[in-house]
Amino acid sequence: MRETTLPIEAETVIASPLLEEKRMRSADRSAAEQRVARFVLASPDRVMEISVSDLAVASETSVGTVVRFCQRLGLRGYQDLKLKLAREVSAASTLLPKEALLTDPWVV
Repeated sequence: MRETTLPIEAETVIASPLLEEKRMRSADRSAAEQRVARFVLASPDRVMEISVSDLAVASETSVGTVVRFCQRLGLRGYQDLKLKLAREVSAASTLLPKEALLTDPWVV
């Protein structure tokens, strides 16, 4: 495991079935799995960009813990988590208010 940690950036939390805080922080999760959940909840966009090893380092856990966390969410593994996050983030971004589309130069 690499010794560098990835910073948790303050990002917009996206309301989605996968990212439901209650589901992520279920009481039956180990302390290590809860650290993974905290990182995913805090930075879903970042999770889509990093490897399973990087998430393990960032959450101070192991690759096995990250994979188990994904499986407990009903996913096949980390790649499945990234795919579902990407779909939900994409769906959420298409629901921008009309005012944002007219005034925000970064909205394409």
